[in-house]
Amino acid sequence: MSQYYVVDSTIKKNGKNPVVLFSTTSGVVKYLEGMCLRQFKRTRTEYMTDVETLGHGADERTGRSFYDQMEQYFNIGVIRKDSTPVKTNVFQADAFFKSKAVNGN
Repeated sequence: MSQYYVVDSTIKKNGKNPVVLFSTTSGVVKYLEGMCLRQFKRTRTEYMTDVETLGHGADERTGRSFYDQMEQYFNIGVIRKDSTPVKTNVFQADAFFKSKAVNGN
């Protein structure tokens, strides 16, 4: 099972930005919606409408386009087996993990 992390730079706890862990990409996207609201004062729908107006693609059900936008501003990635965080695209990592289970290393 893979774990994903988000460093929430929109809030402070004990003087530090909390690291929040997730087991699904949909959990990451849902959490990013709150971060978007805190950081940009825009809901996901409002933010993606603005992005689409500028010609950067429309949002879709999986949240991939929204994630791609948020990835530019926030520290998001995967936790390795040795507990090392690696900043990476969680959708690409998820696809790799799924194919690895089918095709092996």
